[in-house]
Amino acid sequence: MTLQETPVYRALHRSQTVLGVERSPGICFFALVAGAEFGSFQGRQWPTMLVLLGVLVVGMGVLRQIAKADPRWFAMFGQRWTLRPAYRATSTPYRKDSKCPNARRIL
Repeated sequence: MTLQETPVYRALHRSQTVLGVERSPGICFFALVAGAEFGSFQGRQWPTMLVLLGVLVVGMGVLRQIAKADPRWFAMFGQRWTLRPAYRATSTPYRKDSKCPNARRIL
Protein backbone atom coordinates (compact mmCIF):
# COMPACT_ATOMS: atom_id res chain seq x y z
CA MET A 1 0.00 0.00 0.00
CA THR A 2 1.37 3.38 -0.97
CA LEU A 3 0.56 6.76 0.46
CA GLN A 4 -1.63 8.99 -1.63
CA GLU A 5 -0.13 12.35 -2.51
CA THR A 6 -2.29 15.39 -1.94
CA PRO A 7 -1.54 18.37 -4.20
CA VAL A 8 -0.89 21.73 -2.55
CA TYR A 9 -2.07 24.57 -4.70
CA ARG A 10 0.18 27.62 -4.97
CA ALA A 11 -2.70 30.03 -4.38
CA LEU A 12 -3.19 28.68 -0.85
CA HIS A 13 0.22 29.54 0.54
CA ARG A 14 1.73 32.04 -1.86
CA SER A 15 1.49 35.71 -1.00
CA GLN A 16 -0.05 38.13 -3.46
CA THR A 17 2.63 40.35 -4.92
CA VAL A 18 2.78 42.79 -7.81
CA LEU A 19 6.20 43.14 -9.47
CA GLY A 20 7.65 41.22 -6.52
CA VAL A 21 6.27 43.73 -3.99
CA GLU A 22 3.47 43.21 -1.50
CA ARG A 23 0.31 44.29 -3.26
CA SER A 24 -1.11 47.26 -1.31
CA PRO A 25 2.10 49.22 -0.50
CA GLY A 26 3.52 48.48 -3.95
CA ILE A 27 0.49 49.80 -5.79
CA CYS A 28 0.21 52.86 -3.51
CA PHE A 29 3.90 53.72 -3.91
CA PHE A 30 3.81 53.16 -7.67
CA ALA A 31 0.66 55.29 -8.07
CA LEU A 32 2.10 58.10 -5.96
CA VAL A 33 5.40 58.28 -7.83
CA ALA A 34 3.76 57.72 -11.23
CA GLY A 35 1.32 60.55 -10.51
CA ALA A 36 4.17 62.86 -9.57
CA GLU A 37 6.05 61.71 -12.66
CA PHE A 38 3.05 62.49 -14.86
CA GLY A 39 2.74 65.94 -13.28
CA SER A 40 6.39 66.71 -13.93
CA PHE A 41 6.03 65.43 -17.50
CA GLN A 42 3.19 67.87 -18.12
CA GLY A 43 5.41 70.76 -17.02
CA ARG A 44 8.38 69.43 -19.01
CA GLN A 45 10.61 69.39 -15.95
CA TRP A 46 13.18 66.85 -17.08
CA PRO A 47 15.46 66.90 -13.99
CA THR A 48 12.45 66.27 -11.75
CA MET A 49 11.34 63.42 -13.99
CA LEU A 50 14.77 61.80 -13.77
CA VAL A 51 14.87 62.16 -9.98
CA LEU A 52 11.37 60.66 -9.65
CA LEU A 53 12.32 57.81 -11.95
CA GLY A 54 15.31 57.12 -9.70
CA VAL A 55 13.05 57.25 -6.61
CA LEU A 56 10.69 54.80 -8.31
CA VAL A 57 13.46 52.34 -9.17
CA VAL A 58 15.15 52.53 -5.75
CA GLY A 59 11.85 52.47 -3.84
CA MET A 60 10.53 49.47 -5.69
CA GLY A 61 13.87 47.73 -5.13
CA VAL A 62 13.65 48.35 -1.38
CA LEU A 63 10.03 47.16 -1.29
CA ARG A 64 11.05 44.02 -3.20
CA GLN A 65 13.78 43.27 -0.66
CA ILE A 66 11.26 43.68 2.18
CA ALA A 67 8.80 41.37 0.39
CA LYS A 68 11.55 38.83 -0.19
CA ALA A 69 12.35 38.77 3.53
CA ASP A 70 8.70 38.66 4.66
CA PRO A 71 5.83 39.06 2.17
CA ARG A 72 3.36 40.03 4.92
CA TRP A 73 5.62 42.59 6.64
CA PHE A 74 3.44 45.63 5.95
CA ALA A 75 0.31 43.86 7.17
CA MET A 76 2.05 42.88 10.41
CA PHE A 77 3.53 46.35 10.78
CA GLY A 78 0.07 47.89 10.53
CA GLN A 79 -1.34 45.36 12.98
CA ARG A 80 1.46 46.11 15.45
CA TRP A 81 -0.03 49.51 16.29
CA THR A 82 -3.21 47.89 17.65
CA LEU A 83 -1.32 45.79 20.20
CA ARG A 84 -0.42 46.92 23.70
CA PRO A 85 3.27 47.15 24.64
CA ALA A 86 2.87 44.63 27.49
CA TYR A 87 0.21 42.23 28.73
CA ARG A 88 -0.38 41.05 32.28
CA ALA A 89 0.76 37.54 33.15
CA THR A 90 -2.70 36.65 34.51
CA SER A 91 -6.00 36.99 32.74
CA THR A 92 -8.51 39.56 34.03
CA PRO A 93 -11.34 37.36 35.39
CA TYR A 94 -8.96 35.14 37.36
CA ARG A 95 -6.92 37.74 39.19
CA LYS A 96 -6.55 37.44 42.95
CA ASP A 97 -8.45 40.68 43.62
CA SER A 98 -11.14 40.01 41.00
CA LYS A 99 -14.83 40.61 41.74
CA CYS A 100 -15.79 37.68 39.51
CA PRO A 101 -17.66 34.96 41.51
CA ASN A 102 -15.92 32.18 39.56
CA ALA A 103 -12.43 33.54 40.23
CA ARG A 104 -9.91 31.11 41.62
CA ARG A 105 -8.42 32.15 44.92
CA ILE A 106 -4.64 31.91 44.97
CA LEU A 107 -3.24 31.29 48.43
